[in-house]
Amino acid sequence: MEKEYWQKLKEIFLQVIEVPKEQQQSVLEALCQGDIQLQEQVEKLIKEDGSATLEFQLKNNPASFQQPDKLGAYTIERVIGRGGMGTVFLANRCDQTYQKKVAIKWLHHALAQPEAHQRFRYERQILANLDHPNICQLLDGGLDHEDNPYFVMEYIEGHNLLEYANQNRLTIRARVELFLQVCHAVHFAHNHLIVHRDLKPGNIMVTQEGQVKLLDFGIAKVLDQAAPDFAFLTALETRTGAMPMTPQYASPEQYLGKPITVATDIYCLGLVLFELLTGRPAYNFKNKSLAQIDQMIVHETPSGPSTALSQLSADADTVPTHNQTLEKVVQTLKGDLDAIVLMALRKDPERRYPSAQSLISDLEAHLAGRPVLAHPESRLYRFRKFVQRNALLSVLIGVSTLLLVGLAGVSAYSAWITQRKNTEISQQRDRAQATADYLSALILNTDPLVQDASPSIQEVLDRAYLGLQDQLQNQPQVKAGLSVLLARAFSSYGDLKKSEQLLDLAEKNGQFTTLETIQVQLIRAHSLGLKGQFEESNHLLDMAIASAEQIQANQLLGLCLNQKALNLMDNFQHEAGVALLDRALAIALELGQSGQNLQIMTLRNRGRAKMEKWNVAEGKKDLDQALEMAQETLGPSAPACADLILNRSLVHVYSGDAKTTIQEINKTLPELKQILGERHRLIGDGMDNLGFSYSADGDQQKALEAFNQALDIKKEIYGPEHYNIAFTEGQIGLCYSRLGQKELALAHYQKAEDMARRLLPPTHGVLLLAQVNLASGLDKLGRYQESQTILEEVCRNTASREPVQFYYGVACLLLGRCLNHLEKYEEAIPLLEKSIEVADRYPEQVQYVAALPRYRLGQAMMGLHRDDQALVYWQTALDQFISLFGPDHPFSQMVFADLETYYQAHEHVDFLAELRKKMETQTRN
Repeated sequence: MEKEYWQKLKEIFLQVIEVPKEQQQSVLEALCQGDIQLQEQVEKLIKEDGSATLEFQLKNNPASFQQPDKLGAYTIERVIGRGGMGTVFLANRCDQTYQKKVAIKWLHHALAQPEAHQRFRYERQILANLDHPNICQLLDGGLDHEDNPYFVMEYIEGHNLLEYANQNRLTIRARVELFLQVCHAVHFAHNHLIVHRDLKPGNIMVTQEGQVKLLDFGIAKVLDQAAPDFAFLTALETRTGAMPMTPQYASPEQYLGKPITVATDIYCLGLVLFELLTGRPAYNFKNKSLAQIDQMIVHETPSGPSTALSQLSADADTVPTHNQTLEKVVQTLKGDLDAIVLMALRKDPERRYPSAQSLISDLEAHLAGRPVLAHPESRLYRFRKFVQRNALLSVLIGVSTLLLVGLAGVSAYSAWITQRKNTEISQQRDRAQATADYLSALILNTDPLVQDASPSIQEVLDRAYLGLQDQLQNQPQVKAGLSVLLARAFSSYGDLKKSEQLLDLAEKNGQFTTLETIQVQLIRAHSLGLKGQFEESNHLLDMAIASAEQIQANQLLGLCLNQKALNLMDNFQHEAGVALLDRALAIALELGQSGQNLQIMTLRNRGRAKMEKWNVAEGKKDLDQALEMAQETLGPSAPACADLILNRSLVHVYSGDAKTTIQEINKTLPELKQILGERHRLIGDGMDNLGFSYSADGDQQKALEAFNQALDIKKEIYGPEHYNIAFTEGQIGLCYSRLGQKELALAHYQKAEDMARRLLPPTHGVLLLAQVNLASGLDKLGRYQESQTILEEVCRNTASREPVQFYYGVACLLLGRCLNHLEKYEEAIPLLEKSIEVADRYPEQVQYVAALPRYRLGQAMMGLHRDDQALVYWQTALDQFISLFGPDHPFSQMVFADLETYYQAHEHVDFLAELRKKMETQTRN
């Protein structure tokens, strides 16, 4: 067909489909001006267009349309769609062979021209060859009594792609994940030499379960020249000049009637992705002339999705139906997604993605935080991607601050630096850029096209540490800055020796700016905190906080507040720690996008603090928010997400569901090991959590395995002595105690207490726990005097210190028990009363700590022959234990046995019967 003829045909077609359906026939006749051949060609295009109505298609056919009641073995329920290639019915199989509903596509004889018959058969054959979970499945087919063809497909209950995404308010990440299913279906079709060439949201359905189904291969093109229908379809397209398409979702070559390849579908995928991400089409044809539409489709590259959205107002009716603010959606789209969409939408087919698989790979790389093909390659871009992908590292070493300084310009130093001389600003920028260049060279020294070329965090740190000793001799300030950066990383990893060596190297090579001085103070404070030297650590942090406030270095201020809060939490000063974290969170929120990593870290630490104070619900809320943010901004495979899942899993232990915690930790730890390696301090902490959970669940052998693995990791990281090692030794002793191996338990308790006493101040929580455990172990072996001595020391160190009141209450309980064994009942009573007073301040989850002293107080009263008082305490303790643990728990049975013995000995038959009835009733319930 001549170009001019096709242009005229196209103009008429576009004008006709834009007018109301009742006017289409008259408009068509007026525009064709008696050219019957032209009118017929336009009618063919309209028949194929999904917006055309069956009434229009049958307008010039004498046969009337009559909906069949049955087609073969299928009973028709209703019409669910009409288009140029026939009518689609909802149906059921008459003989009940199929229990599910089906969709039947049927070609009415009024439309059954030979060409339509052939193409209908052709679509059926295409579907028969495409067996893929994301492509609508062909089930059956045949001819009706008038030889009209039909075929039966699976019925898709759901919504089209855009409706599903918007109704479910999917985030950007969720939309990309959904779109990947579409790409997989298209890639599968391309592998079978089939180009869909009618990809649009209306042809993509999503089930209620979130499974994509690609529909309507009615105008698909077979690329295989050996296919039976290839010659026919080629001849058909030659006669009509082009196959029908929807201009809103047409590629330039499709619109111009040029050859169709897989690149056509890539372009259409780009259009669909644009609309899915933004909620609006890439091109707005409203009130546009045909010439303007031509220009837009053939020549104009659309703006990126982020730009299109940023031009909107933030009013509720213009914000896309994402579960995010407009500002956040725009920020998420900037960068990778803009580049990916625009690469798919390149006008030249040869410059688009070469295949659907290439598009899939780029989208998956974006979700995983890896570099994408669509971006222009640069060291800076790839370095940024490494830092984003390993965001836990960036949080720990403060890289977010460094990047803002070195990569975004001196403005990130804060307002104070803008007052300095231009020469100094230039020097700072050069140093920061040199730092980025050095690190990116270490990170990216492998072929970027090789899969999995990106190294692990540990590999990068090791390369940087080894290389820094001999390099950058002519750039001492850059070397100093890098040494500080790497020292922070090694400190966070627990390698305190390398961290200190790097700080020494930094001090030899340069004069520190105020900002770098704060970083050095933070690193040293972090290392001192890990060693348990909290007084020295807090002294450095107070200086760093004051300096950060003075120069408004808010990122570092937030990090310093977090570190001091962790120190306070380690000393059981949780309220004071939470107050600092509240302040850090406010800073992170003020920083906006650049404060997201700080916000994740702060929510994580605050959630931990609240849980350790038994405020489980509030703690879980913080951890859930941190995890949601990390998954959205960093990707679900980021180590920060695994770390958060490990922390959040303890919620179940605190709530009495240790099994769920065990499942979550066993799922998450391997992922974290793959990222961080086997010997990272977070892995050691995770193994501690696993051991704690197994022990709470009653499986002491598995708990011992986990604790021993944690011990090996910690010794490799910290050396033979560290307060964290003392903690794990104590947990191992607790497992042996629960197994009844009292001597072995005592050996581990003693080792933990000796180590903690050497390393920690007398009020540190780890030392107090070790002393309490040791005293309990001695008590169980009848060594009451030794137990009493230790517990009296604990009481002296904790009685007047509010943050460690919990341990004061526990020490009073154990000392009261010890004095009961020594028959010093009068001395035991005030201690047990004090224990109850302390325990009653704590939440329901730890009320067993209040029930135990009530039981022991009852024993003391019995020893003093105050039977009535003793029985009241025992009954109260029994009720508490049953409420918390049930009647079969050892604590409940312990109190029940004492009450039963007493009632039997004193022949209180009625009381005994009532007691047994209570236990039986509780057991049934």
